Amino acid sequence: MESFDKGVERVTTALAYLACAVIPCMFTLIVIDVSMRTVGMNPPLFTSSLVEYALLYVAMFSAPWLVRQKGHVAIEAVLTDRKSTRLNSS
Repeated sequence: MESFDKGVERVTTALAYLACAVIPCMFTLIVIDVSMRTVGMNPPLFTSSLVEYALLYVAMFSAPWLVRQKGHVAIEAVLTDRKSTRLNSS
């Protein structure tokens, strides 16, 4: 089971690094698209679709790593004994 956990950790870390690598590519595509429109040229038609799909994949690739690091959504419950809190407050 420990080797499986290490394998899952490696896969989630690799996906998170892949998501980190995709973000600058998205930025570059958006800058190129906007720059071409500003100059008056027609930008490639695939840039907006590619960036839209990249946003989806960045979220999905980084989500498992964030969950394992408790960086995305973590629920922590604090259980206390009611009797001891009443005695301490008196």
